[in-house]
Amino acid sequence: MIRSFVKKCLDFFDFQFAIGVTVYLFFTVLAVYVTDTFRFNNDFAALDADMLAYAISLRAASLTALMKVITFLGSAPVIIGLTAAVLLWFAYHKRVAHFMVSATAIVGAAAMIYLMKHTFLRARPPFLLHLVSEDSYSFPSGHAFISLVFYGLLMYFVIRHEYTLRAKVLTCLASGLFIFLVGFSRLYLGVHWPSDVLGSWVMGGVWLAVVIWIAHGKFVPHPLK
Repeated sequence: MIRSFVKKCLDFFDFQFAIGVTVYLFFTVLAVYVTDTFRFNNDFAALDADMLAYAISLRAASLTALMKVITFLGSAPVIIGLTAAVLLWFAYHKRVAHFMVSATAIVGAAAMIYLMKHTFLRARPPFLLHLVSEDSYSFPSGHAFISLVFYGLLMYFVIRHEYTLRAKVLTCLASGLFIFLVGFSRLYLGVHWPSDVLGSWVMGGVWLAVVIWIAHGKFVPHPLK
């Protein structure tokens, strides 16, 4: 039974998967182009700095404490830990489709965040603005990227299952709000440029869409239910 489960998992990585990754790389280049426009164009760079300054201007003691909690909950270690627990549950119940979509989405996101940070080497905002300690590069925002993928996947699973409309709407609203707050917290805490967060949301959204597209091609007419 374990061998059968592993075989079904490996079948996920085929020609369609290669096409999906190729499409994703195209949109990644586009997102990087937009981010670099903010970085090197004086007008856009000024807008980037102004948006960051506005987020920082909202600082207050109580709000700072909340933003630190939100940024922690959206961090890669927390998301990866939650994903590991979810994957164990899917594996135990032999939910191959759910297992592969979740594993591919989160592990792929974590790998791309690492590779892109060490490829583009973008500096973070000035150290004096930081309210939390960060020692990695600025682009992409790992928090914004991986939280969008994780909670976006949660929204997708809830929509695909036969929950009530109210449950679906509340889940989507709560997840969408949390994704936004994680991204905003990175600006508020002074550790990312707005273009880092926006570019990461674009790349995370496209990556999630690619993984879901691949899943539908493999598991329809029994998609993720």
